[in-house]
Amino acid sequence: MSALKVTWHLFTSAPIWLAVSICAAEAADQPREPASADTLRILSNIDRQAPDRSAADKRAADRLNRDGERAYRKRDYRAARTAFSNSYPNFPTAFAYIMTGDSHWRAALQIAKARVGSSATASNESRACAMSNEHFSHDLLMDLDQHHDVGLALAAKVNGGTLPKEPLIQRAHAEAVCLRSLGTRYESQPATACVDMDSLAACLGVPLL
Repeated sequence: MSALKVTWHLFTSAPIWLAVSICAAEAADQPREPASADTLRILSNIDRQAPDRSAADKRAADRLNRDGERAYRKRDYRAARTAFSNSYPNFPTAFAYIMTGDSHWRAALQIAKARVGSSATASNESRACAMSNEHFSHDLLMDLDQHHDVGLALAAKVNGGTLPKEPLIQRAHAEAVCLRSLGTRYESQPATACVDMDSLAACLGVPLL
């Protein structure tokens, strides 16, 4: 049974912490075979543009990654996402792509929680739904194709097609498997459904940095 199928089964029949634990265990030594046309398109563009990149481009990317790291460690995920996403057009790296996707969803979770916390005078119904499914499933699955999967593919490319054992890469893979299962779960839900914030938080786990 594939990691995706195992995770889907767990989301519907077991506690979320157990699903995340098994996702992490299955992340080890997994080959990366991007199935998404979007992921493959981005990887192709990266290869095609490689000869045009300069040392100055790499320095600019490194500077932006450092900015992203500082913001991320301060838990300012919106600023981190901006810095990381500005880094990879200059010089694409697995780190920048992964951290862009990770920061984006941590920022979304922060914003949703803040929205609930600031609605003390709102009705119980509006407070209960921090994030609706109107765009969630589509946006999550597309973002995984464009960031996590690209970053993981770049990491595997320099490691003979298999993910490196580096903890950040392995954790990012487990995170991506869990998030994809969550996004797939909500594809069948109505647009008015409320996204389970606990499930999203459990997939993200502790910060990567």
